[in-house]
Order: sequence, then C-alpha cells, then structure tokens
Amino acid sequence: MVTIERVNVRAKQRALTEILARLPRWRPADRSDACTPRGDAAVVQAARQTRRAPVSTLKWIFSVIALTIATASTAQFAQAASYGTRPFGCKGMICLNASFAESTLRVSYSFDGSNANSVTHFNVRSSCFGGQLDVEPGKVVTIGVPEGRTSCSVSTQWCMRGPIGLRSICGQWQQWNVDTPQNDVKVITKCRDAFCMRARVDGHFVQFKLTKFPLSTHRNIRSPSGQTEGSAVNFRFAGTSTSVLVQSCNRGGFLERSSCSSWTTFDIP
Repeated sequence: MVTIERVNVRAKQRALTEILARLPRWRPADRSDACTPRGDAAVVQAARQTRRAPVSTLKWIFSVIALTIATASTAQFAQAASYGTRPFGCKGMICLNASFAESTLRVSYSFDGSNANSVTHFNVRSSCFGGQLDVEPGKVVTIGVPEGRTSCSVSTQWCMRGPIGLRSICGQWQQWNVDTPQNDVKVITKCRDAFCMRARVDGHFVQFKLTKFPLSTHRNIRSPSGQTEGSAVNFRFAGTSTSVLVQSCNRGGFLERSSCSSWTTFDIP
C-alpha cells in the first residue's frame, strides 16, 4: 500500500510539473536595446536574466505549493496502518513471523530445534477467530481481524503426528500478542433510494455491504473489481475516491429476464 501511494503521488507530481512547464512565462517589456549600446551584448544578456529571475522563483514557489496539495490529498489514505512481514521472536523453539495489511493478519511458523524435520504441523489458536487450525510448517495463516481490534493474541504448539491410531505428540502452547493497528480505518454509512450501505475503508481496500435494500430476489453491485450478485463485496481502488453502484432485481419466469431497478451510486469515501 505504501508503494502504491508513492507511485500515485509521484505520478501526480510528474503531471503537475508537465502542466507548469507548459505555462507561458510573463516577461516585462524589454527596452534594454533602446538604452544600451548595441555592441555590449553581455550587458544586455545579464540584464534580461536579472529580470527573468523573479519569474523563475515564483514558478518554483507555485510548484512547491501545488505538489504539497497533491501529496496532502492522498495523505489520509497513506496513513492506513500496515506493516510487512517481520519476526516476532521465538518461544519454546517456535518462531513466529507476521504481517498486517488491509484488515488482514498473516502469520507463519517455523521450528527452531534439532528435530525440525520431525515437526509435521502446528496447532494455532487466536483471539481473532474461533476454533483451532492445523497448519503445516511454513504455511501462511490468513486471519480477518475484527473491526476495532488493535492486537490479536496468537497461541501455537508444535506437533509430530503419531502412527495410525495414536495421537500426535505436541509441545507446550506458546503465545504472542501481535499488533493489528486500525486507528486510521474509516467507516462510512450512507442511505439513498431505499438502499443503505456500510463501507469499511482501510487505505485502498474497501469492505462494502448493503445493510438495507428494497424487497427483491437479488441485488447487483458494480465496483472497481467488476459486477457481482449479492449484498456485499470487497475490492481495492486507486486514487483518492471511487464509486459503487447497486440495484435490486426480481427474477423473471421461465425464459424471462430479471426486472431490475435503475442503478444507485454511492461515492466512497
């Protein structure tokens, strides 16, 4: 996400620079030839450069202001909390790596012991999901983090599968608290044309859901990821804003097409 934001900002900077380069320069009336001897070309040139200097300075100032505005327009999205894969240390010969982005926590495990090849799997539990998972070494566990959670506790134990009919041999449970910063996540709710929606915006990742809609057999949603049938969709978008279109439909009879309402547009954010 940080890389996308930087690409977006750099693209805007290049576009603004090109626009400013095309602007005509204002120049004061050049009367130097009327009062300067024709033979003193160096003096004439120096005088012209001196008069042009303030124009170049003003142009530079306007460029800085314009680029600052362009950067600020995407700053609110660049602040979406995330971090790449990083180690969270080893406990009881189990090492944890984790990353967090777009409201999703990804964790993986390795065994830091002499019998690493004998470990067949890890049992995983977390405060951010119910139940227990059986994970092979090196496999990534994807956890959708509930809204508002700023951390998830993750508990793990290593295991070696026993012969058929015998239980696995497992080590002790080890626990980590993994950061899941969501302070900059935005929640948007809007209603229009008998539709109500809720969108959770994390940087350029959106979780969109219809919370109210007219009585119908199904709904269609158009987003940057395409058109889908249902009441919810997740998607990514570029830039500082996007739009989602929704409509309600009723299925027709045999060999008849569905009848649908006109599209209703929701702007995000």
